[in-house]
Amino acid sequence: MASHFLATVSHSESSLTLCALLLLTIICATLFVLRICFGTFSLSRVLAHFEERRHLERAYALAYQRREDSIYHRDWAKSRGAFSEAKRLDAEIEETESELDSLDDTLGNPQGILTKRQ
Repeated sequence: MASHFLATVSHSESSLTLCALLLLTIICATLFVLRICFGTFSLSRVLAHFEERRHLERAYALAYQRREDSIYHRDWAKSRGAFSEAKRLDAEIEETESELDSLDDTLGNPQGILTKRQ
């Protein structure tokens, strides 16, 4: 009976050691991936980076859509003969272009390659 009890205790200790070793391996692997892929051990920094990136990409998408809408309305104004409105829309397009260029530089998207902007 005593030998059975010792065998059970020994088995539970080795199981506990194995679980601790597995947990330590998972933690080390996570830290290794964070450091190699993102250059930091801080998960909060990685999440903040992705949140900032998501915000910038949304701003880019909105500016791009605003540019496309302005081009459509400018062409429509030209076809109607409303040249003063077309000129105002040209200025708006130029302003949006400069905003897109700024966002391109921030996002690392030189010359609008991601959206094939011309």
